[in-house]
Amino acid sequence: MHVYNTLAAVAAARACGLPAKVIAAGLRSFIPARDNPGRLNLFRVKGGYVVLDYGHNPAGIEAMGRWLAQWAQVRSTGIIEAPGDRADWLIEELGREAARAFDNVICYEPDDLRGRAPGEVPDLLCRAVRQAVPGKQCRVIADGTTALRTALAEVKPAELVVYFYDHYDNARKILHEHGAVAVRNIIPPQEGKEPRERARA
Repeated sequence: MHVYNTLAAVAAARACGLPAKVIAAGLRSFIPARDNPGRLNLFRVKGGYVVLDYGHNPAGIEAMGRWLAQWAQVRSTGIIEAPGDRADWLIEELGREAARAFDNVICYEPDDLRGRAPGEVPDLLCRAVRQAVPGKQCRVIADGTTALRTALAEVKPAELVVYFYDHYDNARKILHEHGAVAVRNIIPPQEGKEPRERARA
């Protein structure tokens, strides 16, 4: 997603007459967690990784799955929710995409139920996950904050947790409490070695 956005930004900058060297310098200095907060922000924490993103729709989950596929050795956990004012079939499609994208799925309920009964949407999501991929691990945790804390308590070395947050500031506070550090890349684990982040340019 960042590549697509970057290409569009570069094209616009060139059309405005900015020199290539200036554009390149801007790209090298860009840090997603600082310059584009809440959109595919990657952090190293407790030996694993956490991504914060706001993809509360099937297309967003599917795009995340394509991104995750680049790191086939990395186990992944997706923490998802869906707005209650969406149709059942759309919520179920989000669950099916999550089942394909992640090894493990946690569903949580946002603060605003948008007309749904308590627990209704997470149950729809988990049912869709299990139907899409029988045997897929899926559980419901009451709220996003608890879900993220639970995933961090259980994270394995080099595991990637993707949190589709409801409250960005709360998510960052929790990551800060756990000593999270913004990084640019996942380094897949090598046998017998701890993964390391690629040095920043």
